[in-house]
Amino acid sequence: MKKMHAPVSALLFAALLLTLGGCSKSLEKLADGDSPLAADAQAIRKALAKTKIEPEKVKAWENTGYTTTSSECDSDKPCAGIVVRNGRISHLYVRAAGGPIDMAALKGANALEHITLQNSVEGSLKDFGGLPKLRDLDLMGNSKLTSVVGLSKLPKLANIDLGLTGVTELRNLKDLPKLRKLNLKDSKLTTVSGLDNVGLAGLDFSKLKTLKVLEKITNMPRLIRISVKGNKLTSLSLTKLPVLSSLVVTKNALTTLSVTNMPKLKVINAKNNRLSTVTFSGLPALETLAFGHNAFTAIPAIVGAPKLKWFSISNNKLTSLAGLGKLNIKEVFVEHNALTSLSLAPAATTVEKPAKRAKRAKRKGGFAEPPSEAPASPKTVTLVADYNQLATLAGVGSFPALVYLYVSHNKLTSLSGVEKLAHLKKLQASHNKLKTLKPLKPGKLEELIATNNQIVAAPELFGTTGTSRPKIKRYDLRHNAIVGVGA
Repeated sequence: MKKMHAPVSALLFAALLLTLGGCSKSLEKLADGDSPLAADAQAIRKALAKTKIEPEKVKAWENTGYTTTSSECDSDKPCAGIVVRNGRISHLYVRAAGGPIDMAALKGANALEHITLQNSVEGSLKDFGGLPKLRDLDLMGNSKLTSVVGLSKLPKLANIDLGLTGVTELRNLKDLPKLRKLNLKDSKLTTVSGLDNVGLAGLDFSKLKTLKVLEKITNMPRLIRISVKGNKLTSLSLTKLPVLSSLVVTKNALTTLSVTNMPKLKVINAKNNRLSTVTFSGLPALETLAFGHNAFTAIPAIVGAPKLKWFSISNNKLTSLAGLGKLNIKEVFVEHNALTSLSLAPAATTVEKPAKRAKRAKRKGGFAEPPSEAPASPKTVTLVADYNQLATLAGVGSFPALVYLYVSHNKLTSLSGVEKLAHLKKLQASHNKLKTLKPLKPGKLEELIATNNQIVAAPELFGTTGTSRPKIKRYDLRHNAIVGVGA
């Protein structure tokens, strides 16, 4: 599968078109003479000497800008192309070389800025370097490339694509001071280390089925995005990443996750792991947090996240929402758990003995401490709690601002408590055991979905005769026991 990796892209490179003068020369013709351009061409010709690519068939495009056209290398046959800019070879594209490329020889083409070598490199890059202008290196698809250890002497290298390679180890990227983007997706990496103080802005370690060790990621002052999807990581610790904005660690085997001191972090997606505990603190910009499909038995403690708006902890093992009130989130998703109550209060674990209570009261001047105020989540407007074990809506009053409430596929026999929700506009309570809609009052309610229950009448909607016009905009009471107009 081909992918665009701006600014490094085989498709883009192969589509570079001459805007002034067209394609009139080959690599072989450019190699004649003793000019800097000829020296570039001679170096590339030497690098390709043991491949199946014929220098006279390597087209040279003179270019002052990018214009896309049909690819010259649209098959799996050996193919190559170069771009000449300002009298020097600036781009080299090689596909399916059919033999080993002499990487050391490329240093003779020292004006190269972009190199794409697809299905053309084997072994290691230990002799590669000495290209002072190289910014982009695309090695995607080189399954026989096993090592990039020693990659150095590339002072301007900003982007590296090692996707779908056989690289197993990555160390000491400090030798690449301008490196900003690194893609390792679908490679065979087993160990990553030495990332401290590297200037990367993006890391993609996705779908590395062999990656089990990712040392602590810290002190990376430019890192904005991390994607570590579909690996086998069991733990991950991140700290002191001052501009990190997005963290995606889905589909791993994480049992713990530590994320601290990230002032710009807005999104954490940790779905499909084995998380039961996390350490989160110092996340003042965090807005979105996804913990679906993990092993949480309680709402995790999340400290220092005042802007958190969207929180999903669906498909876990929650039995209580205690602790959720401290987060005060706008949208909450807790479907597919084992909740029996929507209360935010912690479950009582012990009963205070009378003597102890009297002693405490004496210390307070004869008065026992009054019970603390019940926890609440006053900013939550959406609560999705489908597929739980709810028999009642006890505790729903802890969400006084609710506008949307979803409690389908539970064991509800009553809607008691919903009358406290003065702002409720939408209620879905299908597939329960409801026999009545009491004490529901239409109020601001605009939509009611309560199919597949045991409701026999709905005077709250249709009046006592069952013939009056419904008092809400949309309703669905199919598959109940109602007889008459409202059925």
